[in-house]
Amino acid sequence: MTLRLRILRSLLAPLAVLAALAATPAAAGDGPPPPRRVVALDWGLTDTLIALGVRPLAVPEAKVYDIWVGGPPLDPGVVDLGLRLEPNLELLSTLAPDLILIVGEQESLRPQLERIAPTLSLPTYTPDHRPWENAVEGTRRLSRLLHRQAAGEALIGRAEAAFAAARARLKVANPPPVLAVSFMDARHVRVYGQGSLAEAVLESSGLRSAWTGPTNAWGFATVPIDRLSVHPDASLLVIDPVPPDARPTLLSSPLWRNLPAVAAGRTGVIPPPLVFGMVPAAARFARMLAETPDLFPAAALSGPRSYGDAGSAGRPR
Repeated sequence: MTLRLRILRSLLAPLAVLAALAATPAAAGDGPPPPRRVVALDWGLTDTLIALGVRPLAVPEAKVYDIWVGGPPLDPGVVDLGLRLEPNLELLSTLAPDLILIVGEQESLRPQLERIAPTLSLPTYTPDHRPWENAVEGTRRLSRLLHRQAAGEALIGRAEAAFAAARARLKVANPPPVLAVSFMDARHVRVYGQGSLAEAVLESSGLRSAWTGPTNAWGFATVPIDRLSVHPDASLLVIDPVPPDARPTLLSSPLWRNLPAVAAGRTGVIPPPLVFGMVPAAARFARMLAETPDLFPAAALSGPRSYGDAGSAGRPR
């Protein structure tokens, strides 16, 4: 492709994207064709693309994607672009994508990305602290752009059905609030509260988050584990993975075992649902939550064992 054609493409392609985004669902088929070669620089957007039936051309940190996302694995042919905040722009340019998807924290990359392809931001985490609503809106915008509106609505519907199933399964009298945490090391956790997808899923599942303290832009606070004791009536939900070097220390720690939730047996563990994800991640989170009865022993449901169990190996079964 000549330089002149590249420049012309860079000028016209964003207009096509904007036109597609403005199209109504009924008229989308009459507009420009959907982008085929789509790059997602965020795992939540990657997860959503796959759920919509679109194979991403390239993603960042593909080698560890499956560990943290817990959804359908990446196709082996998907190109790894390196770090999420420092993608390999030279490699990205050679791939000649039709569209690049980003989130808010990647806006600083926009001038460079737009020289490669039209770039669309679909942030989930914004100052309004409405991650679920933003995820739904972003899914609808993306599915309209890709001419996959039916798939987008089905995806949202499956998530809402997962919330309803969790509400029905976890329906117990006066359920305790839930502390949802991810371990950073043996002494510190991320605890999810206002503005987090975890809190949104808890509330949509008929529960409530116990953490009412300050949170950052992604809806979590990093605190020592003894801070969890300030909520003695709460249940504790651990989101894997726990760092391997922290697990032996954690399981033998009097500080951990004396936490009220652990001592009372109100603890549960779930595999990684992608806590900073979008609609597919929320649906996975709700399904895992419904299968974690140890949060509410009185419910007498079947599910995975907790870190609080003496015989636990540190992973859900």
